[in-house]
Amino acid sequence: MNTKDLKEWFKNIDRYRTLIQNYNDTIAYYNDCLSSDDKIIELVKIEEEKLAVQTSRKNIAPQEIEYNLKSIGKKKAKEEVKKYTDKRNSLYRKMYLMDKALDYLDEINQEASFIIECNLIDKMKWKDIDISFNNKFRREKTIGYDRMQHLMYDGLKYMIEYILSIPYNKIDYSHEFKRECFRVYAYYDIK
Repeated sequence: MNTKDLKEWFKNIDRYRTLIQNYNDTIAYYNDCLSSDDKIIELVKIEEEKLAVQTSRKNIAPQEIEYNLKSIGKKKAKEEVKKYTDKRNSLYRKMYLMDKALDYLDEINQEASFIIECNLIDKMKWKDIDISFNNKFRREKTIGYDRMQHLMYDGLKYMIEYILSIPYNKIDYSHEFKRECFRVYAYYDIK
């Protein structure tokens, strides 16, 4: 991982949030299908010749067709739930790591954290970052663009070191994000 990768992660935060919402909705749909036999049958629409039943008989019991539809549908729904859960967790892992790394950077260097949040999260222009940074941290001496960029890249390096130190098995997927930019809302939370 390098600073370019981390900047790309920050650039795609909104995309990650939307994808996580979509994946959660898809997982909920498939879990709903698993709880209802009618929805499972609707989920899988397979022609009779593709079913794993004996085709040499002329009469196939409807119960046999329904049973096969249910078993195939449940298998497919479980595969889809696992696929979308893995996709959601990989995106959530990135957001979790960014959030924790920003918390870590807040403790080490608030100036670098402020610049990273303004530039990469809020997508402010450098002249606006310069004004707000100097108003917040400097009273007498101002800081220039080059020094701010240097602070930002140092902060990104600290964040990468911290991200690489977190083991993947220690990630909490029930974590509630403090920053608004990382928060993922359910469909019913949006008003």
